[in-house]
Amino acid sequence: MEKPFRIGPWRIEPARNVISRDGQEKRLENRVMQTLVFLARQPGEAIPRERFFAEVWQGLVVNEEALSRVISLLRSALEDSAQNPSFIQTIPGVGYRLIAEVTERGGAARQEPGAEIARTSAGRSRTIAWSLVAA
Repeated sequence: MEKPFRIGPWRIEPARNVISRDGQEKRLENRVMQTLVFLARQPGEAIPRERFFAEVWQGLVVNEEALSRVISLLRSALEDSAQNPSFIQTIPGVGYRLIAEVTERGGAARQEPGAEIARTSAGRSRTIAWSLVAA
């Protein structure tokens, strides 16, 4: 189970599918929260669409419209703009990148794109594999 963390001014509570700011809570669909957590695990990294499909949809056959819809819902919840993003940047022909600062529960800023928030052992294995590929 993921621990709460922050993205900019937003407190993210993955276990509850809730984001909050200034005392206002917004409930997210499960897939939208999974996408946000996936982005937060790799802040600043351009993530190809194929990785979203493999990690968030876990191999289910979906089209790019499904990812676009989830990103649109996420931007709306975060009050972000595709044209002038503060949180999620579209990388044309590639995918998306989280451009806002991610801080962990204790308030420490995330220093490296591959750092963990809290992962299952399977997630850790994927992280190690992607780190080796990136290196």
